[in-house]
Amino acid sequence: MCSFQSAVLRLGGNPITLDIQSSSSVKGESLQDTLRVMEQYGDLTVMRHSKRGVHQEMTSYLTKPLINAGDGDGEHPTQALLDLFTIKEEQERVAKLMDFKVQTICLFGDLKFGRTVHSLLRLLYIYFRNQPLKIYLISPEGLRMPQYVIDDCVQLGDNHTLIETESLTPEIMNELDVIYVTRLQKERFENEEQYLKLKSSFCLKKEHLNTSRNSHVPIIMHPLPRVDELDEAIDSDERAAYFRQMNNGMFMRMAILEMLLKQQ
Repeated sequence: MCSFQSAVLRLGGNPITLDIQSSSSVKGESLQDTLRVMEQYGDLTVMRHSKRGVHQEMTSYLTKPLINAGDGDGEHPTQALLDLFTIKEEQERVAKLMDFKVQTICLFGDLKFGRTVHSLLRLLYIYFRNQPLKIYLISPEGLRMPQYVIDDCVQLGDNHTLIETESLTPEIMNELDVIYVTRLQKERFENEEQYLKLKSSFCLKKEHLNTSRNSHVPIIMHPLPRVDELDEAIDSDERAAYFRQMNNGMFMRMAILEMLLKQQ
């Protein structure tokens, strides 16, 4: 949410932040009432919530824009927009160094509960509808991309190739133009032993980059925050785009806010 606050300030606005734990909701106020009250104080509302689909439910109660800043294990649409922008920016950067066009992308880690990858996969299908992609979905057995997300994407077009697997092999690594890493969420596991076992298997380490086809690819992305799934030794590598990705997030959210405010 810091990127939204920064975006508002850079646009000359004054963000009003509300912690749900200190709001009237602790007294029993409904979410729709909280939002209807808050929209009296501003021009739009940005909300992150633990319930999937809650933003769609709430829009019927509001007269001003409501931005989804993440809804549980559902979606994170503004993150997907900044991720796509980052892919395009990084493609242009690498294209100055070699003949390059993004053709193979890997989503790696927790694909079941990681809302960022749900939105990103949908957006890849929309944006690259005329440019076939090979998309690897690499995750533990119990954390695969939800079937409803895949079904929605396939309805958008069938010109992409989806490959689901449980291992990031050297052969796959050698193919990749982009790898998007997400963390395994400890709170989603029934026991810590299972989490620790899988966590060590789903880490992108410096050694993985030795099997990539050259020193310019793959572009490495992560929505952050990270824990152990992304080796800090990679940070100094030119392929590490995740901090540039975060910087893009602030400007993307500035653009979204300005567009919505101009429409009012």
